[in-house]
Amino acid sequence: MLDTLHVVDTPEGVDLSLRVAGPVARAFAWLVDSGVRAAIWAAMAIALGSLGRFGGGLFLVSSFLIWWLFPVIFEVYANGRTPGKRLLGLQVVHEDGTPVGWNASMIRNLLRFVDFLPMFYAVGLGAMLIDRSFRRLGDLAAGTLVVYAEPARRSG
Repeated sequence: MLDTLHVVDTPEGVDLSLRVAGPVARAFAWLVDSGVRAAIWAAMAIALGSLGRFGGGLFLVSSFLIWWLFPVIFEVYANGRTPGKRLLGLQVVHEDGTPVGWNASMIRNLLRFVDFLPMFYAVGLGAMLIDRSFRRLGDLAAGTLVVYAEPARRSG
C-alpha cells in the first residue's frame, strides 16, 4: 500500500507525520518556477540588451545566478517555498521536519544537474519512484523532503 507519510520520532517521544509530495505535484511546481525564471530572463534580456557586449556578459552571469540561486534563495528565505511550491502548497524541509538551511538547499539544487540526466529528469524521477518518500538524488544527498505545507493554525 502506498504511504505518503514520513514519520519523524522526536526526542520528546511524539511522532511527527509529514505528508510527502509526489512527482506530479513537484513537477507542476517546477513548471511554475520555470515560468517565473523565464519571465525574469526576458525582463533582463530587454533591460540589458541596450548595453551591447557588456549587457550580454552581464546577462550571461545573471542567467547563471538565476538558474542556480533562484531556488536556494526562496527555500532559505521563504520557508522552503519557491513561487511554484507556494502555489501548490509545498515546502522543502529537512528529514526531521525542521526548516531547510543554506547547506542543504545548495546541495539539493546543485545536484539537480545529476537528476536531470540523461534526459529531462529521468534519473531524478527514477530515484523518486524508488524512494518511499519520493526524494530525488539531491534530496537524498541533502537530507531533505518536499512535503505539503501545513496551513497556519489560529489559536484562541
